[in-house]
Amino acid sequence: MGKASYKASIALFASTPGTSMALAIGKLLRVPLGKVRLERFSDGELRAQLLDDVVGKDVFIVGPTHAPTDNLLELAFMADAARGGGAKCVTLIIPYLSYNRQDKHKPGKPLSSRVVMDLLARSGASRVIVVDIHAEHTLEHFGGLEVLHLSAAPLAAAYVKKTLKKPFAVASPDRGGIARAQALATLLGASDVVFFEKSRHEHGAVKSMTTATPEKITGKHVLFVDDMIDSGGTLVQAAAVAKKAGAKTVSAFASHAVLSGNALKNLQSALSGLILTDTIPHVALRSKQARVTVLPLAPLFAQTIIDLMSSRPSKARAKSPQKSRRTR
Repeated sequence: MGKASYKASIALFASTPGTSMALAIGKLLRVPLGKVRLERFSDGELRAQLLDDVVGKDVFIVGPTHAPTDNLLELAFMADAARGGGAKCVTLIIPYLSYNRQDKHKPGKPLSSRVVMDLLARSGASRVIVVDIHAEHTLEHFGGLEVLHLSAAPLAAAYVKKTLKKPFAVASPDRGGIARAQALATLLGASDVVFFEKSRHEHGAVKSMTTATPEKITGKHVLFVDDMIDSGGTLVQAAAVAKKAGAKTVSAFASHAVLSGNALKNLQSALSGLILTDTIPHVALRSKQARVTVLPLAPLFAQTIIDLMSSRPSKARAKSPQKSRRTR
C-alpha cells in the first residue's frame, strides 16, 4: 500500500495530551487529525465523541496516559467509540503508559499495572504501541491484544554519538535498568555498563547510592540511562557518586520525562546534560532556558504506522505468547 492511499484508509485521532504528537505524526503521513468532541457532565464526568466517520478504517489514537487519570479515560473512551463506530482496526499509540511501575503484588495493594492494561484491552482496541516500558513482563496484562514495544535507544544513540565526548562510560542508576543501559551501550560500541546500588527509606525516597566499580568511572564522561525520570532523586544521588569517583562529566538519557515537583531544577544542577524524548508533553522543556535536549518520537511512530499499513515484514522480534513484539 502506497502513501497516497493512507488518507483513505487511516483515521488519526488524539486525546488531549496526545494532540501535539498526533499532529506531528499526521504531518509526516499527510493524514489530517480527526475531530473529537470532549464534554463534561455537570458532575465532572467525561464524555468523548469522534466526529469523523471511521467505518471500515484503520483507526490510530494517540494518547499518553500520564496524570491526571482523565488522560487514561479519554483514551479508553475514544477506543470504545471507534469500535462502536465501525472501525476496521483500532490501534492505541501510547507514548507513555502510566502505572507500569506498579508491577508487583504486595499485601493489601493492587497490581495497578494489570488493572490499567486490562481497562485498555477491554476498550475496543486491537493493538497497542508503547515505548520503553518500565517492566516488560507486564505487557502480558494486555491479554490477546497485539503489542508493539518500541525502543527509543537507536534514536538516542544517534544523537549521543554526535555529542558525547570520549572516553565515556554508560551507567545504570540501579540493577533493574542494566539491560536497558546495556542496549544503548551496545549501540554506542561500549562493552560494559557500570551499575549503581541504591537503598531506600521506608517511605520510598533514596537513602544511599553506591557503585562497586568506581574505577570504571574515573576520568570518563558518564552517561546514565533510565526509562523514566520522576522526582529525579535517584539520578541526582547517582550523579554525586559518579562525580566523587572522578567522572569528568555526568549526563543522562531517559525516554519518559515525568519530572514531578522540582525534578527539572534539581537535575539541571546535578547534570551537565539531559536528553529526553517527547512521550510526555512539558511546556517547560520547550524553553531554551531548560537546557534539555528533547528527541521527537513522531518519526518513529509514523514509520511504524507505515510498516503496519503497507504489510511489510516488521523489524520487531517476538517477545511473548500474547503477540507482544519489541522493535529496536
